[in-house]
Amino acid sequence: ANAEEFVRSLPNGLDTELGDNGVLLSGGQRQRIAIARAFLKDAPLLILDEATSDLDTESERLIQNALKEVMRDRTTVVIAHRLSTIEKADAIYVVDGGVIVEQGNHDVLVEGDGPYSLLYRSQFEDGHSEKNRVAQRSRPIEVDLDDRQVRGGMLVRAWYDHSYWPRLLQPLAALFGWIVRKRRSRYLAGWSSSWRAPVPVVVVGNINIGGTGKTPLVIWLSKWLTARGKRVGIVSRGYGGKARYPLRVNNNSNSEVAGDEAPMLAARTGCPVVVDPDRVRAVKNLLSVNQVDVVISDDGLQHYALERDVEIVVVDGNRGLGNGRLLPAGPLREPASRLAEVDWVVANGEATGLVEGESVMKAVATAFINLRSLERVSPQEFAGRNYEPLYAIAGIGNPARFAQSLVALGLDPVVRAFPDHHSFSVEDLSAPAHATVVITEKDAGKVRAMDDLPNEVWYLEIETLLGEEGERRLTDVFAQRGILIETVS
Repeated sequence: ANAEEFVRSLPNGLDTELGDNGVLLSGGQRQRIAIARAFLKDAPLLILDEATSDLDTESERLIQNALKEVMRDRTTVVIAHRLSTIEKADAIYVVDGGVIVEQGNHDVLVEGDGPYSLLYRSQFEDGHSEKNRVAQRSRPIEVDLDDRQVRGGMLVRAWYDHSYWPRLLQPLAALFGWIVRKRRSRYLAGWSSSWRAPVPVVVVGNINIGGTGKTPLVIWLSKWLTARGKRVGIVSRGYGGKARYPLRVNNNSNSEVAGDEAPMLAARTGCPVVVDPDRVRAVKNLLSVNQVDVVISDDGLQHYALERDVEIVVVDGNRGLGNGRLLPAGPLREPASRLAEVDWVVANGEATGLVEGESVMKAVATAFINLRSLERVSPQEFAGRNYEPLYAIAGIGNPARFAQSLVALGLDPVVRAFPDHHSFSVEDLSAPAHATVVITEKDAGKVRAMDDLPNEVWYLEIETLLGEEGERRLTDVFAQRGILIETVS
């Protein structure tokens, strides 16, 4: 580690006392001592966590030379932001927002147009400062809004931008809050009738309007329970559908009839799915046909006629609860204090700090799937095809999250947003000739049924990750409610 030369120059050499009562070393000298200790261990696996992040120019040159030697015949994992440290690595993984967004060797990644290439140019090419790189990565996404989205979006933006004028609606919010409290208290006191299913019921919902990521969590939870030996059934409201209820749904069901989420839930989980605005009727229909151990309700936190064993609330990690006010002065269906009463709070994307013990889930892009040919390609391969122009079209509650997920993959989409549960027409999907269109998996069911699509259309498939901490928290919640979960070896 080239530490011996400065150690010999210390007052007492190896016997020199360091620290507050002795000699103070520079950051580079401390790093060289730490790396020397790692070398002396002579382990077959070496992990270098920002090993060159605190080095002066002289120390960095010496350490870089030493690293080349110490890596020989060892498996070495390097966690670093200085690209000079990792250019020769066999495999490079680029992490952004807690998830892997790119992978490959240096030559492959630097030729692409993703985060690694941008970072490399900012460090080693003239005219690409770190300031410019950050500005490019964090640029606002321009969204082409449908007229209906504009009308509804003004109020939503005001809620989440903490504008002053929604406070003028506070008298109506106070009335709404009184109604909400009165209604819930009637169920809790037994004055309004509720029904308890013979099997445990888990409700996954939110306390604010708009997309927070409930359905991806329902998919993850269904798979998690199934892997642990539980037979799972799902009930949903069927938003956007036009059916006679209750309606049993499979992966081939028409989204115009069954709603946006239900066919996707059936396809992704393999579980029986029933949609009905009346959650009690939906659960009764589900249990009349299927043998299930646990029922998951996608949304329905405020549907108190259905008694529940576990309540899970999903919160958007970026937007939080907005201004924290009740409808219509803010986005809340129930007061923020409701979060302290539920069993588990899951923040989508990043922690909110709203309650202690919240877990964070991450949405990871797993594939782009062609709507017609069903060709399936990895996000890295899709980004490498350089589809230009690329149009991202969405009819979901939070189109900005969809757009950000594409930008994180190194794509540069033109974003067109429609209201949640929008019924698409061919004109809605129109784009310039030779343009490629990307939609959400939620919208894919409706768009797939259309004839004469004007452009090549792909949809983005995502998976939800919660990590070991989230799984432990969930296991504890179920145990507290008397629901035993088998461990998976």
